[in-house]
Amino acid sequence: MADDSVSTTSGKPGADEKLLPDLGGLELSDAPENQKISDPDDREKEEVPCGCGDEAHINLEKWYKGYLASSAEERVLLEDKFDRATLDQQIYDLLPQIPVTNNYCPSCQRLLDKWPEIIIKVPQYVPDEFGVPYQQLHFKNTLELEAGYRNGCRLCTLFVQCTFKRGYSLEGWHRKEKRLNCLGKPTEILVSIQSDNGYYNLTLTWPGLTNYCWLPADPLYCVKNYDQQLFTLGKDATHLTADCDLSQLELASKWLNACSETHESCQPTQDRQLPTRLIDVGSTPIRLVQTSSLSTNNPRYATLSHCWGTRDFFTLQEDNFEELMTTIPEEKLTRTFLDAVHITRSLGLQYLWIDSLCIIQRSQIDWRSESALMSSIYGGSTITIATAGATDGTKGCFLKPPGFVGKLHLSPSPNESWDIAPSEFYTSVAKSHLGGRAWALQERLLSPRILHFSRTELFWECRHCDASESFPEGSPSFERQHVLHRDRKPLSGIWDTIVSLYTGGKLTFASDKMVAISGIAQKVSEESGDVYLAGMWRKDIELQILWCQVSPGRRLKRGSEYRAPSWSWASVDEKGYVYYSPKSEEVDYVYYAHVIDAKVVPAGKEPFGELVGGELKMTCSVILTGKLRHVKGEEWDGIDFSYKEVDIEGLEGKKESFRIYPDSDELDGEDVYILPILETLGKGKYNKRNIKGLLLSSTGNKKGQYTRTGFFDLSAFDERYSEIQERFLKLLDASGKAMAEAQCAEVLSDPESLDERYVITIV
Repeated sequence: MADDSVSTTSGKPGADEKLLPDLGGLELSDAPENQKISDPDDREKEEVPCGCGDEAHINLEKWYKGYLASSAEERVLLEDKFDRATLDQQIYDLLPQIPVTNNYCPSCQRLLDKWPEIIIKVPQYVPDEFGVPYQQLHFKNTLELEAGYRNGCRLCTLFVQCTFKRGYSLEGWHRKEKRLNCLGKPTEILVSIQSDNGYYNLTLTWPGLTNYCWLPADPLYCVKNYDQQLFTLGKDATHLTADCDLSQLELASKWLNACSETHESCQPTQDRQLPTRLIDVGSTPIRLVQTSSLSTNNPRYATLSHCWGTRDFFTLQEDNFEELMTTIPEEKLTRTFLDAVHITRSLGLQYLWIDSLCIIQRSQIDWRSESALMSSIYGGSTITIATAGATDGTKGCFLKPPGFVGKLHLSPSPNESWDIAPSEFYTSVAKSHLGGRAWALQERLLSPRILHFSRTELFWECRHCDASESFPEGSPSFERQHVLHRDRKPLSGIWDTIVSLYTGGKLTFASDKMVAISGIAQKVSEESGDVYLAGMWRKDIELQILWCQVSPGRRLKRGSEYRAPSWSWASVDEKGYVYYSPKSEEVDYVYYAHVIDAKVVPAGKEPFGELVGGELKMTCSVILTGKLRHVKGEEWDGIDFSYKEVDIEGLEGKKESFRIYPDSDELDGEDVYILPILETLGKGKYNKRNIKGLLLSSTGNKKGQYTRTGFFDLSAFDERYSEIQERFLKLLDASGKAMAEAQCAEVLSDPESLDERYVITIV
């Protein structure tokens, strides 16, 4: 039986928006309903009209063929006539026929009543040749689904929330169904259940479809007898939270107290340097205080992680500094700041740190001083309040929509219970607006504890475990199966992941690129003892300089303010993110070049922040020269598949061409040097040899001095690519050493690495 409390909602026409959370500003053109998924070989010209009179209903049989094959063009649905008022009336008339009793509509209640029987069938069911799992009828049509949703059925609500998360609206369902009705095709909606990594997945199909490869909603995970005990909250607290009888702040307080008392790994480091200023929220009125004047050397304080947005708001300035030391006018604070003050007080903390109220704005001196303390500020805080759901300060922290359903809890028998819930952390936190900001990654990774106030529910993260309102005793493992989840390995062990996440984030000011990751770098340095070099580490730096961008970005224009040396990923503004392959015990390495010396020049005393210079000195065995060339590719659905090659003069004057990855899409027709760095050979059965290296351009300032302009990776994963690789190796054998000697700065008589006699520098 289900033991959820009754949720009453309006059944009036147009109420289908009542639970729709704002899922991060999904643009219409980005929604799956607007993506073109068409068969490029389908060239039918004949137009067959529909008897309904809708001019957009042309060639419906052709559309239906694509619909069954999951290749129908979704965009055409927007051209269909759609009568919202008539649809709303149909749903309104249906509401009395879909009563919700004990939280569930008849269709969902039947499913849950037979749940123990169904779960026995699922493992015994053999999917068909297309991988379709166990399915059964759930709704006759979308009208039933929406009527159950509007009447407050909790499972219908979960299905609809999962549809919204995937970017689909119920209107899109109705548009498809209207076409199916015109064709006289079935409109039944099935429920699919399959076993997946120790859980059961529950999801709906599109109307009239049994296809499992094109789903209209994110899956619901079904967990049996879940009994996680990562906190000491006790059964009562879990029960209260599942029934929504415990407020977010009450739960947050319980989490904080339990973590402080029982999680040894979450205790802040005591000897960290305090921020220069804090906001005293325990005083009336609240005011700014200098930490040097506090009676304690170890004040407990909260930090705020938030999006500034584009609106102007009240901040600390040199001309109001003295005033704020006496009183901070609360009427001038944003809603987010006021909520943060309220949360801090409710957690029993006296102090709060907010960047824009604790760092003097437009003061370069204060900015450099305080930004150098980020590792200490967030690492030494008691807890961080993260406004995951807010795009700016006007939104506040408490954004959970009315009627939101986080999970269902079923108890079919005294010895059996089930929790049914979607994976919320990824979309609500990791992929939130705040989660996409580069600064926020540092704040998240450095903080010992975080409260994420999202657009769905409240989430907890600490160095020991995760939890949510739906799973207050600890999150199930399905919430931790993606790369964006905070890994509890030492930060030094996931630096490659940090670089990818950080470079994929957004920075308002590109000049902050070295600063916004400096706190994490300082923490990694403390963990590993390694030398930090412009976003990289001295150990295994040969692999790190082989970074690549998802899409070519752009390099800083000449004359721009210096940011980083060209061999650092920080020297480019990416269109996507940067990645590289860290050293692995599963791979054998053969080197063509080594870094023998590396240095950077900090802008000030802070070794992890802004830079004014940097240089790598390398020994190498071979170099080739060539010319960059743009290769025009086909364009499909607005995506340009053009790419770059480098042309190299080969044996007997024959030109050889190889695919390369430039750092900037502005490079074309330039002379470049090709520097192989290493070969990799995996130890697995199917691993093939890869040759990786850099593209360089001469600075023209001195012989043997270069800047990085790109990256190449020649793989031998099939016969065709093996032939390309062999052609490259023949060029190296024929002219690589002679070219290296001609272009280097120095020739070593007794190199440390065999054959690496030629010295170059990269700046």
